[in-house]
Amino acid sequence: MERRIATIISYLFHPLLMPTYGLFLFFYLDKHASYFLPFEIKRTLVIMTLCFTFVLPVLNAFILLRLKIIRSLDMHTREERRLPLLITAIFYFSQYYLLHEAEVSSTLKLLMLIAIISITLTIIINVFWKISAHMIGIGGITGMAIILCSLFNTPAAVVLPLLFLVAGIVGYARLTLEAHRPAEVYAGFALGLLCPMVFLF
Repeated sequence: MERRIATIISYLFHPLLMPTYGLFLFFYLDKHASYFLPFEIKRTLVIMTLCFTFVLPVLNAFILLRLKIIRSLDMHTREERRLPLLITAIFYFSQYYLLHEAEVSSTLKLLMLIAIISITLTIIINVFWKISAHMIGIGGITGMAIILCSLFNTPAAVVLPLLFLVAGIVGYARLTLEAHRPAEVYAGFALGLLCPMVFLF
């Protein structure tokens, strides 16, 4: 039962879903975007982000599985993760290019660029060490929330404790599934947390 719950948590907070969750969080924290950005633009941004950062990378993973380039969708080894991570980075860059050409908040564009930097660092580190992509994802959203709360003077009393709680739950799930060692989990969260702070401050 415990492993089943850990698996569900891992799917709900999969790193490929983090950009979409981050976009919703951006809409919530940026009151200007929340109140004045037309619903049609918000919907387009959500659909575009979901397609480029989740749907297309997942379809690519299924293709790689079908071609037997990877042995499972969980990608347990560093070697299996290399090509999917690289292709995912290309999809992320495509999303950034489309945002860059669109008339949207420069902060939103920068957040997508930070996501690209995070996945690039993940690719580099993965050559030597199986750092937790799940924790990089939730750490990135947490770091983003800290910066955005400061930029937009948004109360953080609810958002930040909730995100740290979710990060703890995700970390516990990854350890329960024995997908990572503790150091890989802690390092992943630290990397994800620091990236937005370094590039947004």
